[in-house]
Amino acid sequence: MRNYQKNATMNHSAELESIGSAYYERQFNSGVIGKMRGNAIIECLAVGKNGTGGYLVPDSMEKKIVHALTENNVIRRLATVIHTEGSDHRIPVLTSVTEAQWLTENEPMQMAEATFGSRALNAHRLGMMIQVSSELVKDAGVDMSTFLSEAFAEQFASAEENAFLNGNGMNMPKGLLASGSAETGVDAQAADAITTEEIISLYYSLNEKYRQNAVFMMHEDTAKALRLLKDENGHYLWREALGGDPDRLLGRPVYTSRFMPKMAAGVKPVLFGDLSKYWIGDRGNRSLTRYDELFADQGQTGYRMIEFVDGKLILPEAVKVIQMAE
Repeated sequence: MRNYQKNATMNHSAELESIGSAYYERQFNSGVIGKMRGNAIIECLAVGKNGTGGYLVPDSMEKKIVHALTENNVIRRLATVIHTEGSDHRIPVLTSVTEAQWLTENEPMQMAEATFGSRALNAHRLGMMIQVSSELVKDAGVDMSTFLSEAFAEQFASAEENAFLNGNGMNMPKGLLASGSAETGVDAQAADAITTEEIISLYYSLNEKYRQNAVFMMHEDTAKALRLLKDENGHYLWREALGGDPDRLLGRPVYTSRFMPKMAAGVKPVLFGDLSKYWIGDRGNRSLTRYDELFADQGQTGYRMIEFVDGKLILPEAVKVIQMAE
């Protein structure tokens, strides 16, 4: 009997050690999303308490959030996304190397002179708070875990996508269009129009090893203009796709983002490249905090979610842009 009790205690303790356990998920839903309290809940949630004052969401909720983020953030769908721990994650990058050599039999091999560098992914804090009707929170028929996951993810996705394109790297990710990220492939002659020749030049400005996985990215207004471009034989460069696939320009997929700039003087309205070379680092699970008293007089319950994320183009040569004239 004593051995049975000892083993049961050990199994229970093991459950408490993981935010991925079903036990943690149940207690999180009861004590953080819901309002239940008790020693068992407090003891279990202690493993997920973090420095933001909230609790790490269970793995099941984290998966819902990441799925919704990916659905609503075009850069996440195309980039390389990794899960990091700690505030600084180094990515090794081969910056230069000598060419391979053909050798005769017994010819000694010369040591290649490779140069390695690294790029650091940090942990920038992104957060928001929402208010939910307290009656809705109490409604047993509402899956609050899914509701909150989708509500936060939709807003986080917008903030992330904007930063992954336009962020300056100061307390936020460094975007693809930021200075020092994607390289200029073409300087447009006009401030408000792009020609067929400039699109073709952009295509060939990218090294062929990156073109096989390259995509175009632009604002919808820019896409409308480029759909009208024709080659020297009068054929449209743009090809509409079927079955939900993206349209194609010069044979490569086209994606749009409302955070790409429209054609105007001095901006970069079109990028073309291998966006898998843009790395996104999610640090740990997101955290959730519940506020009961703050909005009690309004009949509302507050929820705050925080994530730590960074993004960076690790190979600037892998993405080219059109720079409009001033």
